[in-house]
Amino acid sequence: MCAALFDSPRHPEALARIDRARVSSNIQGTQARGLLALGWLMSRLGWSSVRRLPDAESTRRWQATRRDGKPVTLELSTRPAPGETHHGVAALELWAGGDAWSLTRDECIHVRGPDLPPRSQPARSHTDPDLMAVALGAKGRDRIYKEALAQAAALVEAKS
Repeated sequence: MCAALFDSPRHPEALARIDRARVSSNIQGTQARGLLALGWLMSRLGWSSVRRLPDAESTRRWQATRRDGKPVTLELSTRPAPGETHHGVAALELWAGGDAWSLTRDECIHVRGPDLPPRSQPARSHTDPDLMAVALGAKGRDRIYKEALAQAAALVEAKS
């Protein structure tokens, strides 16, 4: 759904201008799904040279370099979920200058963008064992998945 935010007739060149990306998780701890989401963005958009920034409140922060050499800030925040709903990725927000795109999740996924009408669609849910089975199966041989996983690991290992 994130990639579809930039599909034609919109302008995919906005992807090259993203200067901030934030993934929000409702789960305390490692936040593997959130790290993987940031790793996917890094691998697909060619962000490199990641370094750790000081944390802010309940948010882990990094800075990477875009393909054009400019910085992009990456954030992984923990925000507790009200009630029983817990998601490894509860929101994904992207900013490029004054433009912002977001996917937020509760029972539905809510999509917003500067040139999009707001929309919502039902969300599917996957258990961690289901996701592990997929990762060890055909997805485990998926080049894009491996690249995203390598970038997620780079975030965990990044130094200040």
